[in-house]
Amino acid sequence: MRTRFFPAIIGFVSLALADTTVVNTDLDYTIYLPDSWVLETVSDSQHTFYDTTFAFESQLSLVRHNRNSADYPTPEEWTRAHFIAYMLVTEYSAAPWGAVLYSDSSDTSTQGALWAPEAYAVYYSEDTLVGAWAEFVRFTASDDYGYELYALGDTADMLTNIATYAAILYGIELPGTESGLKYARPVHSRVPAVSHAEIGRTMVFDSRGRRVSKELKRAGGLSGGVYLTPLRGRIVDFK
Repeated sequence: MRTRFFPAIIGFVSLALADTTVVNTDLDYTIYLPDSWVLETVSDSQHTFYDTTFAFESQLSLVRHNRNSADYPTPEEWTRAHFIAYMLVTEYSAAPWGAVLYSDSSDTSTQGALWAPEAYAVYYSEDTLVGAWAEFVRFTASDDYGYELYALGDTADMLTNIATYAAILYGIELPGTESGLKYARPVHSRVPAVSHAEIGRTMVFDSRGRRVSKELKRAGGLSGGVYLTPLRGRIVDFK
């Protein structure tokens, strides 16, 4: 088992003035982009956003999914199922290997008025040409749709610029998120605190996708959880 310690990221950051407000009717959202950032349509369900100067190297995406009400009777159930699935797949993945370094599925993790659990994960490939990368992702749902909002890029760039990426994603307005935070001056945005992440320990998740300790389970403080033991002996190098 290897442990990697990350410096805590400051919890509040003041951001620059947004230069572009994009109101997209195809996927029904509004996003506030800083100067030199553009939107690219990948498909009829996915849009990406990136900095044309490449001062910020990572790419942001919004993906909209149809919510099947038979499988997910409420938007929150879609959010919960997809967030837990993401945590499971990441922790159990092999080639590439993945590890969740930070997650927040508390009631205070929201996209405007919508519950929006989030996670920060790193992945490592055996292919040296691919190397390692990181992802910050949020899941939320409104009406008949579920949404993935994420930033994806090199581990060094993600760790350096997560404050900017998270602020842009937090500011996306979806149906039902009228109280969403706009990317404008002055803006104080909550930033994920990626710190003291331990790789390889036994993972325990409750029914909302929150990671809890084995000690809490032994003490009888958790019921109905999902229990994971990740692959032993795996080596994860962070670049």
